[in-house]
Amino acid sequence: MKPETKEAINNYMTWGHPPGDFIQSVLANDLGRAFDTGDGENIADLREILQYLNKACPRAARGTYAQTRAWIRGGGSAGRRKHIA
Repeated sequence: MKPETKEAINNYMTWGHPPGDFIQSVLANDLGRAFDTGDGENIADLREILQYLNKACPRAARGTYAQTRAWIRGGGSAGRRKHIA
């Protein structure tokens, strides 16, 4: 996986930073759009990216576009911890 792809995923998960179209599509399980928007390297790394998301990304942060938008609005995992504290 490209370092910038992993960084974008981590910034999304931690801070709720909006990812690019490719990552957002993968997070929302819109693989057709992911193939349309991803570059060749990200497409080739899709299995690794999905495995990383399955291990590291909370279920609340992925699955649909509505879930990704809510995660972004909430400030990622840092924003959620802030609301709990």
